[in-house]
Amino acid sequence: MSSERSGGGLGAAFVLLIFVGAVAKFWVWIAVAFGAAVLFGLLLWLAFYAARRVDDRENARKAIAGRADQQHAWVLAADERGTFGDYPPAV
Repeated sequence: MSSERSGGGLGAAFVLLIFVGAVAKFWVWIAVAFGAAVLFGLLLWLAFYAARRVDDRENARKAIAGRADQQHAWVLAADERGTFGDYPPAV
């Protein structure tokens, strides 16, 4: 006979039986923990989504302010682009 033990199948079945029994006994707590994890994940996603939207609005405001500063500099330099911007008058 070899020196290795060959009773691994029965031990694995016993561990599986213990695991199934624990799941059957504590299924409510498992469901609550899973629900809490899902809720936490959704709240985290919502927080990042809101922060990204705020950043996008801030970038849009900065772009508008930059364009206004450029047009103001054109007005001070007596350039027509400062008065008419991207829409020159039709001649």
